[in-house]
Amino acid sequence: MSVTRAGLAPLIVVAALGGLLAAAQAQQTPPAPAATPAAAPSLNILVVDVQALLQNSKSAKMVRQQIEQKRTEYQKEMSAQEGTLRQ
Repeated sequence: MSVTRAGLAPLIVVAALGGLLAAAQAQQTPPAPAATPAAAPSLNILVVDVQALLQNSKSAKMVRQQIEQKRTEYQKEMSAQEGTLRQ
């Protein structure tokens, strides 16, 4: 038990000193900002609603139409095979 206490004491002291040094650095005044260029580039942010894009785009509508067409063809084929198997 005494070994553990002796091992933790230096760590506690180092942590406390580190905290004091960090607090001292945080209270220092920040350096003066560098001269900003006259023509700073503007920041553009674009938000894209991917779900709406996938639902409303022409290509997505065409893909849905093709899938529906293939599903209908497959369903007809399965119905025909089912009819032949039932006979």
